[in-house]
Amino acid sequence: MKKPGIMIVEDESLVGMDLQNNLDDMGYHVTSVHAEARRAIESIPDEAPDLVLMDIKLSGGMDGIDAAREINDRFGIPVMFLTAFADSGILERARQVGAYGYMIKPFSNQELHAMVEIALFKHRTEQEHQRLNERILRAQKYESLRLMAGGIAHRFNNSMHAVLGNLTFALEDLPGDSPAIDAIQKAQSAADGAAELGILLLACSGQGFYEPELLNLTSLIKQTLFPIETLLPPAVILNLELEESLPHVKMDPQQLELVLTTLVTNSVESFNNDAGSITIRTSVRDCSEDDLAALRLRQFLMAGPYVCLTVIDNGCGMSPETVQKIFEPFYSTKFTGRGLGLSATLGVVQAHDGTVRVESEPGIGTTMEILLPAIVDERSE
Repeated sequence: MKKPGIMIVEDESLVGMDLQNNLDDMGYHVTSVHAEARRAIESIPDEAPDLVLMDIKLSGGMDGIDAAREINDRFGIPVMFLTAFADSGILERARQVGAYGYMIKPFSNQELHAMVEIALFKHRTEQEHQRLNERILRAQKYESLRLMAGGIAHRFNNSMHAVLGNLTFALEDLPGDSPAIDAIQKAQSAADGAAELGILLLACSGQGFYEPELLNLTSLIKQTLFPIETLLPPAVILNLELEESLPHVKMDPQQLELVLTTLVTNSVESFNNDAGSITIRTSVRDCSEDDLAALRLRQFLMAGPYVCLTVIDNGCGMSPETVQKIFEPFYSTKFTGRGLGLSATLGVVQAHDGTVRVESEPGIGTTMEILLPAIVDERSE
């Protein structure tokens, strides 16, 4: 387990050395000791400490409280004050910058140890609370988008059925040599494309029409391998890492093929016509509630075994900001008009009680993993 990193900012060198020795004995890692606030702040990006122990009266042009304010604003790292001064003005300034502790010198090692642990625990709790709020907000956002997409799709489909029906009747009533036939057939083709859009919108909302059945993920991938291979340009290599014996999953096979095709298509597009490799992997994993809580879609899923479909590429990758948006309807890093494929994937997976894990780094590549609940009472060969 990684030791918590602590930076010391103390202008009395002997005090700083004593603090360092004591913290080392307590099992912490002292990242550095500084006498000036500005130098300490400049070191934070490289050292990334978990806590800063800050004297208030420091050499240089910045005192500890102003330094704590900047550290909190720029880096969000907790600061605990160590000082020999305790007048009301200093205490009020320390309170305003959100200090995680305030110790009056001299203090015992036991007091220091206790205050450091309290500060670290408080910060971890705040971070977890923030992550939970972010997950809730993200879930609410996706739920709002799903409801909107579903409502639009139902009304859109009803309208398109009426359009297509009337176009069909019109063709039946026209004589075979009518000049209007070509125009009506073009209108039919456009209406068919619009109807497909409605189907995708329903998939995005998780309200599509599904016929789930017990499936072996590896067997299905092998059956759909030929159309998958046709998606690959010559410079892209396909690797298969398929576990032969997997628990069943309960899913509509056509929708599962759609999910796989979408993931591979996005990987292909990430190469921007360059060479690369795509790996399709199947596996089974026991997931705890903590594992599932950090993933997309539903925020609370049952712990247990999940069958995993993973597509890995070494393409251009995505920034964290892009990863947060890729499942939004009509969001695309490509040209305008794209952006429903991953939204539909998300809706389909959610409709089958699954979840999605995404890891990506610019210049490194992307891993997209679909997790579906395993049917544990039987295992397919």
